Amino acid sequence: MKSNRNDLNSDNTLIRLQLFLARAGIASRRACEQLIQEGRVSVNGEIITRPGCKVSDSDTIQLDGVAVTQEIKHISIVLHKPVQVLCSNKDDQGRPLASDLFRKEIAERLFHAGRLDFMSSGLIIYTNDGELAKIITHPSYQVEKEYEVKAFHDIPDEMLEGYKNGIELDGDFLQLKSFQKIDRRTVFLVISQGKNREIRRVCDHFDVTIQSLCRVRIGPVRLNKLLVGTYRTLSLQEIEWFKSRVPQKKEFK
Repeated sequence: MKSNRNDLNSDNTLIRLQLFLARAGIASRRACEQLIQEGRVSVNGEIITRPGCKVSDSDTIQLDGVAVTQEIKHISIVLHKPVQVLCSNKDDQGRPLASDLFRKEIAERLFHAGRLDFMSSGLIIYTNDGELAKIITHPSYQVEKEYEVKAFHDIPDEMLEGYKNGIELDGDFLQLKSFQKIDRRTVFLVISQGKNREIRRVCDHFDVTIQSLCRVRIGPVRLNKLLVGTYRTLSLQEIEWFKSRVPQKKEFK
């Protein structure tokens, strides 16, 4: 008879299965939920398809029949992604992947915390620390992302002021945290939530054609002189800054 894993919720040592997988460096918490729903994860030999299941270190967790353990070394890097490089684990069209830029030097499996679209460049963080990835990407932690936007023609003040006040596009409420206009065609934009292709959608709405879009900052991590296509390890101070965003007694769910 199959056991009901959710009957064990009273044990304080238990954590949600998707969090266990994320902490083991499998993928982000959200991506781990998808793996569970696809029936690729088992607990003590039982296939689990509901992410709400809770597990402990004494359980045997497998992904695609391979044992998963949390005994891993956390590695977090920041990469300067070039344009025309994809943030994905694979691509059916054979386009170059951002992970190819460090795969030969780093044996551990890292996943991207957030994305940059194919034609955008700049900072993106790769990690096997699921908690760090959640802090970077989840809107509740309000981690700022700053972008340099260059346009082929003048960027109207109407767009910047409207974006700062907040606009609704395709059911999403999009709001800029701040901006700094450098000249008529160059502006730095700071956002703290980041919907899919948000800046490009806003520019399209105001008929602004983007020449280049580059992310220059994520929280305290700055692009500075990091060359295109190269990466560096996140410093302890940078990681501590991200982890300090979590209230002391807050539990990841």
